[in-house]
Amino acid sequence: MSEKIKQDLAATDAIIWVDGNKYTSSSNTINDILTGVTLTLKQTSKDNESDALTLSPDESAVQKAVEEFVTAFNDFITQSATLSKFTTANYSNLKTDTVALPNATNGPLAGESLLTGLQALLRRDAGSNYGNDDVSSIADLGIKVDAKTGKLELDSTKLKNKIHTNPEEVQRLFLGTEERPGLAGVMSDHIKGYVGSDGKGNIIKDETEKLEKDKKEAKKQLERTEATIEARMRAFQKQYQQMEVAIAKLQSLQGPLLRDTDFK
Repeated sequence: MSEKIKQDLAATDAIIWVDGNKYTSSSNTINDILTGVTLTLKQTSKDNESDALTLSPDESAVQKAVEEFVTAFNDFITQSATLSKFTTANYSNLKTDTVALPNATNGPLAGESLLTGLQALLRRDAGSNYGNDDVSSIADLGIKVDAKTGKLELDSTKLKNKIHTNPEEVQRLFLGTEERPGLAGVMSDHIKGYVGSDGKGNIIKDETEKLEKDKKEAKKQLERTEATIEARMRAFQKQYQQMEVAIAKLQSLQGPLLRDTDFK
């Protein structure tokens, strides 16, 4: 009788050396050595031999991020245009006893300089230059600004080529350097000025509080005006009553006066 004997090898941790530093891991998938990099160990290296690790940017991820930026920018332009839409009131066939009402299609922020100011800032940011490289503006990436609508139009093929041939310059365009901010930093600072950051700067909040204060003041003014009108109405009513009394007295004297005249 034969007997098969199977012996399992004891599991051991993976060992990897990176830049002279030793690391161990219970898994062959390691993501805590190099930031943003996941290492997958396939086999054991030969003695006294090292493997070169070449890192390259994820071009598809960069392309997707730029495309999402273009979409978000265009969404803002569309939304702000809807909010600030203004159509002049129709004064034709207006009767003398009526007033022209605002157009029903007007946006809730029609005529509001706060929104148009932010619009102008972000459009200027999108059209500016950020350095002296071959890629210094979004136009160099195949992104142009429609002069009529203010929206961005993207040439995906040109963008893909620029990301492949000039990845560092594309990065500097958006992220900037220590000496000069990029497009993302400039836009972010302008947006933070409107919505606030770290308790600093909040134009929208300040304007909202101002409008609320003006609303309360207008309500008080309206109440004062109504009170004044009411007081004048009471005064007029009193004067009218006094006038009625005076007329009644005059009428009561009319009879005797007529009799005295007839007598003479």
